[in-house]
Amino acid sequence: EQQVPREVIIDNRNTGNKKKVEGRLHEKFDEVLALAQAGIPVLMVGPAGCGKTTLARQIAEAMETEFSCVSMSGGITEGQLLGRLLPTGDGGKFEYHRTPLVERYEEGGVVLLDEIDAADPNTLLVTNAGFANGHMTIPNRIEETEADRNEGFVLLAAANTYGKGADRMYVGRNALDEATIDRYRAGTVELDY
Repeated sequence: EQQVPREVIIDNRNTGNKKKVEGRLHEKFDEVLALAQAGIPVLMVGPAGCGKTTLARQIAEAMETEFSCVSMSGGITEGQLLGRLLPTGDGGKFEYHRTPLVERYEEGGVVLLDEIDAADPNTLLVTNAGFANGHMTIPNRIEETEADRNEGFVLLAAANTYGKGADRMYVGRNALDEATIDRYRAGTVELDY
């Protein structure tokens, strides 16, 4: 279905404002926005190029909040999700560096875990508790090892498959652990061209 210009008035739960969004909105915009505003993690599943990343940006813009995109390639590490210790302090002292995921988690905003079905399924497990219960362990942040989820945190994920592993088109996809898939059960939205 072709995107046509339209106008949507949004009651923004983060700011309390009404916002008018105009232009070419993804056909699944209303559905994903409703889930995001309800605090339900959203898994957008569809073929490459169907607008998953564009839709995520539109959601952040509509909610008047920050947007971060984390590419979930097979080589991503726990440190790329939760932060790392790097020798950036005086005399090469190791200091904790927060990631875009942790920033959005603590300060609010939309984070997109892009190509989540390409990630190492074991690496994703480090975030599951934080997405489910509102507190995430940050092992490399020695001064404050627990992060609290900001009420304005919105979790979106994009995938080409439903997390069951490779198929004929997407041969490089991984089977995701049920604990990860379960986080998105109520918010799975199928997209297409």
